[in-house]
Amino acid sequence: MKRVIEGDIDFHGRICILRHAYFPADPRVNTHVETLIASGYDVDIICLRNKNQPAKEHRGRLTIYRAPVRHKRQNVLRYAIEYGAFAFLAAFLLSMLNLRRRYDVVQVYNMPDFLLFAALPAKVRGTRLLWYMLELTPDLAANAMDLSKRHPFIRALLFIERLCLKTADQIVCVSDYQRDVIQRRSMPPGKSVTVILNVPDTTLFKPGVAHVNGNGGFRLFTHGSILKRYRIDTAIRALPILTRKIQGLEFMILGQGEHRPKLEHLARTLGVENHVRFLEPVPHDSVPPYIERADVCLLLTGVPWLSPNKVFEYAAMKRPIIAARSAFLETIFENGDIFTFEQGDVEAFASAVLHLYNDRRAGLEQAARAHETFLRHRWELEKDIYLRIQKNLLAN
Repeated sequence: MKRVIEGDIDFHGRICILRHAYFPADPRVNTHVETLIASGYDVDIICLRNKNQPAKEHRGRLTIYRAPVRHKRQNVLRYAIEYGAFAFLAAFLLSMLNLRRRYDVVQVYNMPDFLLFAALPAKVRGTRLLWYMLELTPDLAANAMDLSKRHPFIRALLFIERLCLKTADQIVCVSDYQRDVIQRRSMPPGKSVTVILNVPDTTLFKPGVAHVNGNGGFRLFTHGSILKRYRIDTAIRALPILTRKIQGLEFMILGQGEHRPKLEHLARTLGVENHVRFLEPVPHDSVPPYIERADVCLLLTGVPWLSPNKVFEYAAMKRPIIAARSAFLETIFENGDIFTFEQGDVEAFASAVLHLYNDRRAGLEQAARAHETFLRHRWELEKDIYLRIQKNLLAN
């Protein structure tokens, strides 16, 4: 499974990926899979199965196994049943496949954290475990359920996090903030964590021709899951202020989520429903044209443990960005790269929009600076770290 090249070691192995999501809907998994296959690995994925998707699918060196579980955002009980069912099926399927395929590495993404335990039978047989922490699950749960960090449920999640960190052979997280948090509260002695940023594929998200809309309109844009924690309501609450000063203002929201009905109701209550467009989700490779048509792109949450990849997608395409301040953004972007405001401050957000509307050329200059910052963290550089981790796991 491996060949030695003079001066270095070049490995070609089998990797299995566990992800509680649909494939190919998850852009991060797409990027990782494409990188691995281009580097000579055979890759299997165990994921959720959406309607009209086959249970098994071959794509060259990639094989997709879809468990009969659908994702629905509802209550805590529904999440527990869904997460548990997928983890059980993933453990069974991975164990059966590993008898024949003998995986070198199993790469597991959270959430849920305990999905990592589905790979324990493979670890017993010598497979190395890479835990990819996209979220800080205890922090997310505490925020979503308005619970104290001392609540028994959150303490249980912290215990699971510590077990996962102890079990994994290699840990990856997606921001310096996340790394610092888990090192402080959960990291066992002798373990370390590597940061790989959630940056997009630059062959897909790349700048077009910088433009200023000439029809008098002005488009605000955001995309992704429509959840309460993403604070999309801030922009809608600002529209009564903005529509009095900006003719043809339009706020485009691309995505889906359980918070959409409340946002629609809020827009009707404020009388700005004609200025808000909810766009149905599209495949990830169809998102760039929407970004290109926007005058300003928005990131409205300042929760520090979130590291939304969309801010990098906006920067990659040289679109002006207004974002809520967060510890995550401060570690990446310099002053002047993006326009920031305090999360939830409607008037400060409206003021930022008006500034960019009145000086659109300044917005494009700001976007160019953000793009330069992005280029220092682009996937072509981050993937070297990712592939080095895989090679080190196989070497061991």
